Amino acid sequence: MYNFCYLCYNKIMKKLIVYLLDINIFKKGENFSKYYQFLSDYRKNKINGIKGDKDKLLSLGAGVLLDFALKKYNLNEKDMEYSFNDNNKPYFFSYPFIFFNISHSKEKVVLVVSDIEVGCDIEYIKNANLSMAKRFFSEYENKYLFSLEESARNREFFKLWVAKESVVKACGKGLKIPLSSFTCDLLKNTTKIENELYFYKEVHCFDDYICFMSCKEDFEVEKIDLKLT
Repeated sequence: MYNFCYLCYNKIMKKLIVYLLDINIFKKGENFSKYYQFLSDYRKNKINGIKGDKDKLLSLGAGVLLDFALKKYNLNEKDMEYSFNDNNKPYFFSYPFIFFNISHSKEKVVLVVSDIEVGCDIEYIKNANLSMAKRFFSEYENKYLFSLEESARNREFFKLWVAKESVVKACGKGLKIPLSSFTCDLLKNTTKIENELYFYKEVHCFDDYICFMSCKEDFEVEKIDLKLT
């Protein structure tokens, strides 16, 4: 007699861990120094090479989020050796199984980490230049956008823009992939680039911002809002 094991074939979704940070904590000089000292030479050099004060804080925030996320692997950002792929996307040379992507806008920084290639994008909602849609959106996206009531177009423009940015970042080729060459349908949450399927989802991170994550597998999100002191 044989004992059969019946397996559950429900697909287990990939988990993306999303880390959030508001950079206002760094505006006190002592807080900047407090966190700056624990970062890698790569991150320090990047911060030092930035002219604008706000952009320095955003870069510092990116380093702090990475350092916090790496604690899960018993690692420190300070010890990381960075390498870059052919499209200049960074990765950790000794830990290529840790995939990450960073985005920031205004005073917010977002980091996503997983064990597969991921992309994220965040944008503060402001008055959009809707004429950009004709250049960067597909025909389907333009038809959708301009079929909406005028009052709804601004937010939906940013949803489409951020979704598309997250996908090309997950692809790893960035804007080498023309944004108009593929379509993001906000109801379907999948698209194809060079015959590769990508999933994308909106993730509520902060009020007045639009944020999307993307990768090659369907996924769920765990959010960690980092509160520093």
